[in-house]
Amino acid sequence: MRLYAVAPIAIDRASAATHHDPVWVVQRAWSVFRLPRLQELIRSTISDLRSLPPPELGGREPSVGFRPECDPVADALEACCEELRDASGIPGADADLARHCQKVRDCMAEEPPAWSEAFTEALQEYRKAATRALETSFTRGSAGAA
Repeated sequence: MRLYAVAPIAIDRASAATHHDPVWVVQRAWSVFRLPRLQELIRSTISDLRSLPPPELGGREPSVGFRPECDPVADALEACCEELRDASGIPGADADLARHCQKVRDCMAEEPPAWSEAFTEALQEYRKAATRALETSFTRGSAGAA
């Protein structure tokens, strides 16, 4: 379930990869993988996402001028990871996602509009990367034990 209000509302299911909707890719995988395998692939994808360099955000430094606890790029990475964990049914993910959503809402309310713009742009970039990683991971994963 999407709690971050930055994703497109209506998404054409046939072109989820085009819209970079990693949650839909995970939902599609539920019919292919057993739960433990799916969660293993999600954990691997999250690890891969965390190892990526921060996305380029229009040539600006996204964290300058914001409180340290409100880093839009770090919060976007965490948002994407929490969405993946929740979509794959990892225990406790729903509560973690709700807590993180509240943190993001608080930052959006307290920080200037540039924070929301940077968060939104970074989240979109992380979702693109997650979609690509999931598609690759699921293709490789389906060749092994499902």
